[in-house]
Amino acid sequence: MMALIAAQYNNVYIHVPKFEMGVENKSEEFLKMNPNGKVPVLKTPEGAIFESTAIARYVARMRNDTGLLGRTFFEEGKVDQWIDWATFIMGFAPPNPKMVEQSKEALKRPLAALNTYLASHTFLAGERITLADIVVVCQLLYGMKFLFAPEYRAPYPSVMRWFETCVNQPQFACVMGPVDLATEQMALPAAPKKEKAKKEEKPKKEEKAKKEEKPKEEKPKEEKPAASQAKAKNPLELLPPSPFDLDNWKRIYSNTHSDFYSVMDKFWPMYDQEGWSCWICDYMYNEENTRGFMTANLVSGFIQRSDSLRKYAFGNMNILKDANEPFYRVMGGWLIRGTAIQPMLDENPDAAYYNWRKVDVTNEDDKKLLADLWCASETIQGKEINSNEVFK
Repeated sequence: MMALIAAQYNNVYIHVPKFEMGVENKSEEFLKMNPNGKVPVLKTPEGAIFESTAIARYVARMRNDTGLLGRTFFEEGKVDQWIDWATFIMGFAPPNPKMVEQSKEALKRPLAALNTYLASHTFLAGERITLADIVVVCQLLYGMKFLFAPEYRAPYPSVMRWFETCVNQPQFACVMGPVDLATEQMALPAAPKKEKAKKEEKPKKEEKAKKEEKPKEEKPKEEKPAASQAKAKNPLELLPPSPFDLDNWKRIYSNTHSDFYSVMDKFWPMYDQEGWSCWICDYMYNEENTRGFMTANLVSGFIQRSDSLRKYAFGNMNILKDANEPFYRVMGGWLIRGTAIQPMLDENPDAAYYNWRKVDVTNEDDKKLLADLWCASETIQGKEINSNEVFK
């Protein structure tokens, strides 16, 4: 979690795949990355990194200008100080009420120390959020949500002011979601031994009763309407039918291997401007794209977050480099179902960081720029194409 929050501050995309703990972490491939068989593990072009704070530090180092590791040597030391301090806060153990109370009691002393420090400091290292704040907040998160009732938190007003300031920052919120503080201490789950004993006594009788009830009407009636309702929720499905066949266009584009510009002669006769629209997008903060691999991560993240539109859109995102500029530009051309860009803004949160302009199909310059964005292999508007990624 802490690495994902750091990635939000540094505008770095991290892909988090589906993972079955207890199965995949025992595989030969995973154990090559982390011989301990534990998560998290970060795959990088150079190899794998494990341990949460090591991964978070790696992500924080990817941009110096954001100051996540501190803006001076002194601040860097303070960041390390609080990260080391926080390492001992959280651990894992089986449910044990006595241990929980002992741990809460033991935590009062470090919380009091943290409260004293924050009474005269806005954040842990300097006047801005750093990786120190990210790590300590993440270590306290589950206690704040499930264990620390209001009376437990009351002696630490400065800690609570700082904690709530952090978790309400957009970079924290988009990873953690809403953070509701505990209104009472969460009850511990029942001991596992008792649960097993109950399950061994009555399974056969209950299973027989279920088998006799199967012929009844319940299952088919509940499943089918749910599927149809899910389909109806997508507003793009409710648009009037269009003669334009997106899959056919994607096949034409994919099967062209030399003269890409020739596909435009096939595209425009097929295009239905009543049912579809073409758009040009420009990243708003190109000046921040000072590293090629980070800009590539930015584009890959955009493509990944557009996945729900795969049936309704086609696009090509280009990373451009002008020899006279110390940064990379991101520019794309898109085709989308409907006549508005709103579906893209609704489905992909990254789309809000781009300027979107609708292509005027009566304007030859607009049509040429769209053709360049989809088909060029060397330059666009005099800028060299560093790389591109197609959404199809």
